[in-house]
Amino acid sequence: MNDKIRRLQELYQSGGAAEIGRGVLSWIWTSRSSKWGRKKVTLALGGDTVWDQDWDILCVLDGCRSDLFEEVVGDSDTITSIGSTSRTWVSRTFNSCPKPERVGYVTGNPFWTEIDTKELGYFHVESVAETKHGIETVSPDVLAEHAINVWRRRESLGVDRLILHFMQPHAPFRSEPLWFKQAIGEDSWSANVWKRLQDGEFTEGEVWEAYKDNLIWVLEDGVRLLLSNCDGSIGMTADHGNAMGEWGFYGHPLGCPVSTVREVPWKTVSGSDNETIQPDLKEAISSIDTEGQLEALGYK
Repeated sequence: MNDKIRRLQELYQSGGAAEIGRGVLSWIWTSRSSKWGRKKVTLALGGDTVWDQDWDILCVLDGCRSDLFEEVVGDSDTITSIGSTSRTWVSRTFNSCPKPERVGYVTGNPFWTEIDTKELGYFHVESVAETKHGIETVSPDVLAEHAINVWRRRESLGVDRLILHFMQPHAPFRSEPLWFKQAIGEDSWSANVWKRLQDGEFTEGEVWEAYKDNLIWVLEDGVRLLLSNCDGSIGMTADHGNAMGEWGFYGHPLGCPVSTVREVPWKTVSGSDNETIQPDLKEAISSIDTEGQLEALGYK
């Protein structure tokens, strides 16, 4: 009984009372050897802060499931995310930062508004733009090039660690631009692919392949640039994963306790600055159309 009470408390703290009912229903399944899709699904509560891990530059691959990461990259460790949404992860991560003045944050995620960026040693946000793939998002190479220039100037900026928050493999998917065109306007996009998967508009296999291609995109156009242009330990993880029907969950709703959402990849590699690119440093952007970003990512 004490263990169940503890889990209720953790679930409440991670998502609020509204999710407790769904969590209780999920616990009914914990005694079963339940397997849905590509990995055994368990209950994942609590969370691991990234500040306890060893890294110089941390690449946050937004919405990356751990089994997706392993399928593309190979063997890796996992940690439990401190939230099931970007909003929760950003807030809890930076509000628990021991030395924010020594940390830089380069992001394409619109939920940066959850933190006091004035406390950070360096901050830069990129706005959503239409890419050559016909989707609206923040391309991984744009964020990577800015991060490289920040890291090369880290001593003068007073930055010891840098978090780079990529938007991939989060939808929209570059391989399926037509999926994200809404009926209400030719220039309007939606990334609510998980709801449409739930409704049967797409198959799990179709979504998985497009999801995987987005991960390949960020690894090739984003992380690879860092590996050959930044000295130091480069970590790769995610703010959350995505459920694809496990225990009735789709996407990454607030307080979702299933492991396909809360267990995220963890892998570190060594980077070396071979100066293969020389990007121009942009000034930090102070005014961003956050509503436009949220709409492009399917939150509106």
